[in-house]
Amino acid sequence: MRLIHSTLLAAAPLVALLVPAHAALAQEAEEKPPVIINGLVTLTSDYRFRGVSESNNSFAIQGGLTAGHESGFYAGFWSSSLAGWGTFGGPAGPENLLAGVAFAPKQEALGNWFNHPDSRIGDTEANFYVWGDASFTIPDAPVTLKAHIGYCDGNPGLGPNGTSIAPTGKYWDWLLGADVVVGPVTFGVAYIDTDISRSSAAYQRLHPNVSKVPDGGCIACGRVVILVTGAF
Repeated sequence: MRLIHSTLLAAAPLVALLVPAHAALAQEAEEKPPVIINGLVTLTSDYRFRGVSESNNSFAIQGGLTAGHESGFYAGFWSSSLAGWGTFGGPAGPENLLAGVAFAPKQEALGNWFNHPDSRIGDTEANFYVWGDASFTIPDAPVTLKAHIGYCDGNPGLGPNGTSIAPTGKYWDWLLGADVVVGPVTFGVAYIDTDISRSSAAYQRLHPNVSKVPDGGCIACGRVVILVTGAF
């Protein structure tokens, strides 16, 4: 794009001789702004983070904004509605493979928290997550098949007597799904599951912080999730 821009600048003196001054000003006004903002909104039937439901097996609304500068610098944010939380560990061509590693050093946000009648004591823990993603776009069709597998290693979580404010533990999670693009809207469906046992998933619901949340079933068991994303 820089080469094209330079060419236009070089031709500008000749163009100025052929068009009125107000037309040249209008052309300058239509140039790409230095800052571009993009956003998206998603409605999902279940918000799963590393295989664990963060919305109590219920609907969630999500959204984000990204601001990019012509220099190449960009920043953004993303958020989702929540309902309850778990105690487990807590992107050129039709084929696309991606692998990644995430590591968070020891900190209280990932540690075990113990609730006592007269005190609240927390420790510090680290969290490690490694994952692989694969996608395949069907030629001449707006359909993309996708798969994901990940492994998490964090603090164990201790149910009602000690738990975490983020998913943690040692477990595998995986996903199989597909996306269909229709104009600016993407429709997605995915099956998400973990190797966390049903009894372990149910144990965290005894914690007083989530006892008031209606029981939506096993938060770490297999589930079909439907998403609708609109880009703007």
